[in-house]
Amino acid sequence: MGELVADGMLAAVPGGEIAFTNRGGLRTELPAAGPVSYGDLFAVLPFGNRLMAMDLTGAQIKAVLEQQWSGGTTRILQVSGGFSYRWDASRPVGERVLPESAMLDGVPLAPDRVYRVVTSDFLADAGDGMTTLRQGTNRVAGKDQMEAVADYLGAHSPYTPGTPHRIVRVN
Repeated sequence: MGELVADGMLAAVPGGEIAFTNRGGLRTELPAAGPVSYGDLFAVLPFGNRLMAMDLTGAQIKAVLEQQWSGGTTRILQVSGGFSYRWDASRPVGERVLPESAMLDGVPLAPDRVYRVVTSDFLADAGDGMTTLRQGTNRVAGKDQMEAVADYLGAHSPYTPGTPHRIVRVN
């Protein structure tokens, strides 16, 4: 479900390269088969979050990924298609994402390159401890998150889930 939401968010922002959504913002799954109603989508995304696009460097994106384990709680973000990384739970907090494993379309993130990132306004404002997202520049608010996913489903009907393994735990 998280990958579908992240893909819908990314598709809603022209020029977006990577999207992140949080599992805590997803309250249920969609029906396994058949049409999806507005009520089904509202059950998944009931919070009325808006999309927020911003510019982050590769180093800042890596910092965001490392914050998934901060504060003693694991909060794995869901990511859009084309973005992937590997992590190791045996490594210390702050060093769990394997070097050079964070990739966009098969190319390692460049620490100094600026990427256009899409997330929810909740995460953009440091929700779930993602404080690095506050550093994003060129911030632009967008449409409602649920509307973005509805539009994506409408454009990709019938929907077929994408390739798994965007995020790989190595141990």
